[in-house]
Amino acid sequence: MSEKSVRFESPLEAFPGFVAFPEHLTGRLYRIYHKVLAEAGKEQEGEAPIPMGVVLEGEGEEKAPLFFTVTKWKLALRLAEKIELENLPAGALDEDGEETPVQVMAWVSSCLDEWMSPRLTLKK
Repeated sequence: MSEKSVRFESPLEAFPGFVAFPEHLTGRLYRIYHKVLAEAGKEQEGEAPIPMGVVLEGEGEEKAPLFFTVTKWKLALRLAEKIELENLPAGALDEDGEETPVQVMAWVSSCLDEWMSPRLTLKK
């Protein structure tokens, strides 16, 4: 992890820590991005349901749904420089998400979105 990594602090009380992504989206990382999407497309050709989940975020009555997909989770694991969260069960950072708490999957996936979106935009 470099000093210029983009770091997100966990808001999850049960899982304090952080996830860090590289400063730049490089050609190598972009190829990984396309590979994961292509793999997901092949998995879906058999009309299997899209592996997707939802958690609620916010306080009190201000809760809003936060959707995530296993594909986005897989992508976050492959593109992140480091994921360091306390109290995760053994094997929780596996790509299929079998042992991963859904709130961790949703939060890390949202960090991926926040990191990636500005890197896919040309800014003047």
